[in-house]
Amino acid sequence: MSVVKMSKILVLCHKTMASEVLEKLQDSGLAQTLSCDQAQVAKKYEELIPKPSREKELRNQITQTAQAAEFLAEYWQGPRLTSIFKPLRVVSKKKYNDTVNSPKTSKIIEEANSLNDQISSTVHKINECGEHIAYLEPWENLKEPVETFTKLEHFFAFPAQISKRHMKTALKLCDELGCAFEEVSSENNIVSGIFAGPADKNDELHKNLRALDYNQVFFEGKKGTIEKLTNEILNEQAKSEVKLGKLKNQAQELAKELLDVQIYYDYLSNRLARAQTHQNLPVSEKVYFIEGWTRKKDFEKLEAMLNSFDGCTVSEIEPAKGEEPPIEIENKRLIEPFEVVTKLYGMPHYLEMDPTVLLAPFFALFFALCLTDAGYGLIMVALFIWLIRKMQMNKKFIILMLMCSVLTVFAGAVTGGWFGSSLMDLAVKYEITWLSSAITSITWFEPLSDPMKFMTISVALGVIQIMFGLCCGFVNALRREGLWAAVCDRLSWIVLIGSLICIALTFAGILPKSAAALMKVLAAVSAVWIFLFSHREGGITARLCMGGYNLFTAVFYIGDILSYLRLMALGMATGGIALAVNIIASIISDVPYAGPVLAILVLIGGHLFNMAQSSLGAFVHSMRLQFVEYYPKFFNGGGEEFTPFKNQYKFIHITETESI
Repeated sequence: MSVVKMSKILVLCHKTMASEVLEKLQDSGLAQTLSCDQAQVAKKYEELIPKPSREKELRNQITQTAQAAEFLAEYWQGPRLTSIFKPLRVVSKKKYNDTVNSPKTSKIIEEANSLNDQISSTVHKINECGEHIAYLEPWENLKEPVETFTKLEHFFAFPAQISKRHMKTALKLCDELGCAFEEVSSENNIVSGIFAGPADKNDELHKNLRALDYNQVFFEGKKGTIEKLTNEILNEQAKSEVKLGKLKNQAQELAKELLDVQIYYDYLSNRLARAQTHQNLPVSEKVYFIEGWTRKKDFEKLEAMLNSFDGCTVSEIEPAKGEEPPIEIENKRLIEPFEVVTKLYGMPHYLEMDPTVLLAPFFALFFALCLTDAGYGLIMVALFIWLIRKMQMNKKFIILMLMCSVLTVFAGAVTGGWFGSSLMDLAVKYEITWLSSAITSITWFEPLSDPMKFMTISVALGVIQIMFGLCCGFVNALRREGLWAAVCDRLSWIVLIGSLICIALTFAGILPKSAAALMKVLAAVSAVWIFLFSHREGGITARLCMGGYNLFTAVFYIGDILSYLRLMALGMATGGIALAVNIIASIISDVPYAGPVLAILVLIGGHLFNMAQSSLGAFVHSMRLQFVEYYPKFFNGGGEEFTPFKNQYKFIHITETESI
């Protein structure tokens, strides 16, 4: 359990080998590099800040590769390559190197994008043909060539479409102007036809038809009858569909190379990250200054790696005044999964203690008490073991939930929770005496019938965790601020709160009454100490006023302790809902014929719902108790997480196994 020791480093390398050094650093993942905005050398010597550039060509390559990967994935015909549990394809280091160094990969990307363009163009042409056919469809009964409408001298004739409800008005208008209308087709309340008449009535007819919302149809650039035009377009559409089929076949064949394209995308993305880092490093005429952080234990490895370059040196340097190292926490295997909870709150400062090991037992226990059902715990254990076997990447959260589930089985067993009281009811109903005896023998108390015991346990756990947090705060203050601050700010509170708790226990008859006098003296002394010394800045009046306020905040500890009653509330709620599900299922089972089936469905659905929502509540409220009640007693957080410069992959996971 510790915050990993960090070393600040400065790497000096000749400009000619900066790219190779950065590639080595990225592959090793040993160091976090600092940009010009963060590096002290650039703040001190501004002339070392390089001019920005954008790596336009590399970005274009990545865009092209991403498009090719997306296109080929669409035409992949084989089995599904990834899943929600295994999102990355596993490839060997050899396969990776062969792919990124092969000129064939670039050709595949070029061909894929060319095919994509051709397919898009062909699909567009087919759609365009379909639109043209739909445009001509109302005129399929028209026998005259369409160019006829542009060759008249003394008369006019034009095709148009008009709503059926305006037809009567349109025909009346034609009669008044000495014009005519011939219907060609009628569909969906739209009449298609030819308006014709003397040339001098053309403009007047158009003017009046506008009021009827007519739509004149044009066949500009086309010659021949509608039938001929339709056949030409159908032929063109058929040819395009044949071409599209061939292109799709080529795409399906090329999609077999999808993995190579995805490997190349990840390679280019890492190259871009390296180039961006490169451009953001302080540089003189001949030398790059790579400032950063590495784990202290990794420095020798880093030094050996960089010393293999002739024009490169690395040395440990002192951090600037006020500069805080990035944080990495390191815990033993059993505790490591609980780092998930710590990181949700925030990393500790460099000189703070890592709170992970201090929260681990409490978090798991609180989760179990909120659930208090062994049946639910067993199902969750099976589920999370299955997920661990299936999951490909980081499994810390799943392992954390597995550990909490195992503890839930024990918590459920001692509180008699087996899908509510289902297992006991079953044992009693079918007279399985050994089962009922076993359940009874391991049951300590039942929350619904003995809530006071559950309440006492919850409050006791609250007292234990808060007192433990104050003790951790004392140790932390002793390390960071010295003995006087630790005594005034932490030890005085430990004595005061501890004394008050002991006084309450003497009234409850748990501690002998003779101890009350001593506890009262200790409480009074610590209260006076807090009043006089808890605030040590400013004048005497300000100190005493703040001391009085600090003493008043003792009442907040009562609220903190009572907050732990949520353990009892959630545990009883889980049991209460499970009991309700069992009662409903029992009532439904009496329904003739379908009763047993309905009862089983209610049991399965009800308990799964209760398990899911109670687990969510258990996680959130256990986390809340750590963050709101426990952490403030000893932990501030706010450190910046150590983020080493290393390769990141979107599609693949590289392994050293040669056979993959």
